[in-house]
Amino acid sequence: MGVPPNVTEAIFSDPPTLTQHYQGNGWVLETPNASTLQIRTASGGFYDYGFIHPENCVPNSGTMATKYRYSVNAGEVLQAPLCNEGSYTLVNIWRFGEKLVTQFRCHRATGNHNVCQRLY
Repeated sequence: MGVPPNVTEAIFSDPPTLTQHYQGNGWVLETPNASTLQIRTASGGFYDYGFIHPENCVPNSGTMATKYRYSVNAGEVLQAPLCNEGSYTLVNIWRFGEKLVTQFRCHRATGNHNVCQRLY
């Protein structure tokens, strides 16, 4: 059996500070606080960014929503919520010209703590 993918954690104090989960080719997956996840573009170009996240931040919400961005400039940010403790947000990042989509599963672990795991 293979080694499981790396997991990164962000634990926040008051006031929260921006924490980086992963850095890729021209993008950064980061979190400004325990309840928000974002992709920041480090260099402009054609990207396919996407989040799949709970539509409403209420307990046991089964309805999912998506946020999506294509063709971006350096410094642009796309955000999605990390709702209640245990709720998941899925992340897809693809920079055109690369062969693989980078995928992550992130969740809110506690009130001041979130976790991301790179899947691919």
